[in-house]
Formats: sequence, C-alpha cells, structure tokens
Amino acid sequence: MLSSLRNARGCQELCCLGVMVGQILFLLSGYLHALWRSELDWERIHISGVLDHEQHSFICGVISLFPSAALLVLELTRSSPYLLLRMSLALITAIGVLVTCAWRESECYAMHALGACLAFGSGVLLVWFLAKGHSEERRRSRILCASILTFLCFITGLAQGLYLLGLFWFPSSVLALGEAAMVLGFAAAIARSSDYGAATGSIRS
Repeated sequence: MLSSLRNARGCQELCCLGVMVGQILFLLSGYLHALWRSELDWERIHISGVLDHEQHSFICGVISLFPSAALLVLELTRSSPYLLLRMSLALITAIGVLVTCAWRESECYAMHALGACLAFGSGVLLVWFLAKGHSEERRRSRILCASILTFLCFITGLAQGLYLLGLFWFPSSVLALGEAAMVLGFAAAIARSSDYGAATGSIRS
C-alpha cells in the first residue's frame, strides 16, 4: 500500500497543497482573530506577539495540526531517501510549532523560543535533506530554495536576538514580515521539493 502511495501523484500534490494552505491559514487565523476582537497590538504585531494571547495561540495551535499532518503524510509517501530522518524532522517541526503556541512569549520565553528553534531548525534541515535527495538536474534549484530559507531564518533570528539584547531596534512590523517570510518560505520549499514537478512533470528516478 505504501508503495502505491509513493507512486500516487495526486496524493503528494494534495499534501503539498495542504502544507501551503495550512501555513497560510496558520498566519491568517491568529491575525484575523486578534483583529476581529480588537486585540491586535500594532506595537507587537509579529507572530509571537499575536500568539501571546490564550485564545489566539489555541486557535493557531489547532490549525497547525492540519499542515503538520499533511507534511508527515507527504514525507511518508515520498520516494526520497532518508525516510526515518525525514519523518523525524517533520515530527519535530510539528512539535516545535505546538510548543511555540502552548508556551506564550510572556509566560515562558525560554520554552517559546525553544519551540521556534525546533520548528524552524528542523524544517530547514528537512528542506536541505530533500534537496540532497533529488536528481542532479533538479538539485540546484532545490538547493537554492534551501539556501534562501536558511538565509531568511538566520537574518530574522539574528535581528530578533539583537533586538532582545537591546543592541538593535526596528518596528515589530519588520519582524512580522521576516517571520511570515520564513513560514511561507518553508511551505514553498516543501512544495518545490515534491517528487513531481509543479503542475506537470514526471517522477524522478
């Protein structure tokens, strides 16, 4: 059964779509719920600031289960090597997101930061392993995607660290853009790493 799923183009495309749509819903749900309840703090408009509310973080945590499940099924059905490693990284990514939502920034910053590091760190590693597993002609574009995602995570993480240390100041909206770019960039990189092309193409050998 698993072998047939690995050759099922529709299954992988559906999972890729699930990851992308789920990541978008994860972002939008927190912001829209906060805006609807007039609780959107423009001074703390970055994702962690929005999640620093019991109801917002609960909604985002529940919605995160959708793209997390799609990611796990996607990695299970890929024909790429390193199945156990890829499944482990996908699971750690999912757990990291849940930890980030469960421990809010103002409650326990250490756990909140740990969850973010687990989510983005394992997510970036997963994208790199997927790039490595591709055939030579497709590897370059996948490595480029992985490099861009790594750069986004590094710059955003460094800027946030300097901000927290009081060494660098910038509006919360700038951090929000960086975090949104990381979340959506991960979804795009995962979709680009499909065994199949975008809308057309054949399964790689």
